[in-house]
Amino acid sequence: MNRPKTRYAKTADGVHIAYQVFGEGSNDLVIHFPWLSNVDAVWDLPDWPAVFRSFGEHARVILFDRRGLGVSDRPTTPDAMVLEKSMDDMLAVMGAVGSERPVLLGYEAGGTVMTLFAASYPDRVSALVLFTPLVFYWKTPDFPWGSTEEQASEWRSRIESGWGTEEFWRWNAQGMGAPEPSEQETERYARFTRLCASPQSALAIDEVERQVDVRAILPQIQVPTLVMSTRGDNERGEWAPGSWIAEQIPGARHVEIPDNEHFPVRPDVYRDFELFLSQTQEQERIFDRDREEETEERRQSIQFPVRAIHRELNRIGERCVLHVQHSFDQSAIRSATAGRIRAARVAGHSVTASEATSGRAKMTAKPAHGTMNGIGTSPNESEASSS
Repeated sequence: MNRPKTRYAKTADGVHIAYQVFGEGSNDLVIHFPWLSNVDAVWDLPDWPAVFRSFGEHARVILFDRRGLGVSDRPTTPDAMVLEKSMDDMLAVMGAVGSERPVLLGYEAGGTVMTLFAASYPDRVSALVLFTPLVFYWKTPDFPWGSTEEQASEWRSRIESGWGTEEFWRWNAQGMGAPEPSEQETERYARFTRLCASPQSALAIDEVERQVDVRAILPQIQVPTLVMSTRGDNERGEWAPGSWIAEQIPGARHVEIPDNEHFPVRPDVYRDFELFLSQTQEQERIFDRDREEETEERRQSIQFPVRAIHRELNRIGERCVLHVQHSFDQSAIRSATAGRIRAARVAGHSVTASEATSGRAKMTAKPAHGTMNGIGTSPNESEASSS
């Protein structure tokens, strides 16, 4: 395969994004490289072209350099290079090549961008493949992977003192579990780093990646997902294990590659990925079916307690109505009783509360003391006066 032509797409905010298109297949495959990217220079490396040719047998492949890298426009401030803006870069490229719902493949921070894109635009994604994605930068008590302060400081110091040199690349390759590179390989990759980013750009990229934390976004992904990682990465513990990441994403599958390298660049590494790619439509169908079944199960589990709650509310409502009615009846009885007692006293008769309540009160012959006919005197005193 010859080197594809490089073209440019312009984003909504005026940034020019370099991209290439090659290969044939029923699916579109958009690839986001790790933190280093140059769509022109990558074809000069000894390993990537063979992998690309293999991909091109299964899909129409779309490569691009996100802003700040490779042959795209290179803003060099962290604010101008935040990963969220890489989604705008992807949308511009997808629009330029007429790609509606591609499969997404992302490495490291490229996996971060693909994660954000899949969660933000699920209707524009047919499937997601993450190869050792960066989900959180720092090692913390609740996240036992990632970089410590000391490791992050050393990384930044190495960029400032040796970016683009053979020494830097040899040290970097050793940290990724790669075999000892030859002098020619070291020279090629050292040159590649210089063509991907300047030292200032590399420092800005590092600053951006230190802010990465997409752990809360993983459960929001609603597309078929394959997570790939190597045994070496899982054992070294500097990157979140692929199995853990897959557990956070609904329906995701994890494949561990039996290799010590961070991500080995050989066609045989991608057999599971190419099978996944060839079955994208079936993967979508299975994913949609499982999601519908899960939604129905949740609906049924929610519906039962809701019905029980409705029944209980109806019972509570009935009890409230009875209580209010009873309270009203008791209040009415007390008002009527008090009225009868007052009427009886005004008439000069005594009456008990029980009689007033029952409505059967009788006027007695004995008038109450202190009534009008005696004006403060007793009945006997009245009779004596008249005689």
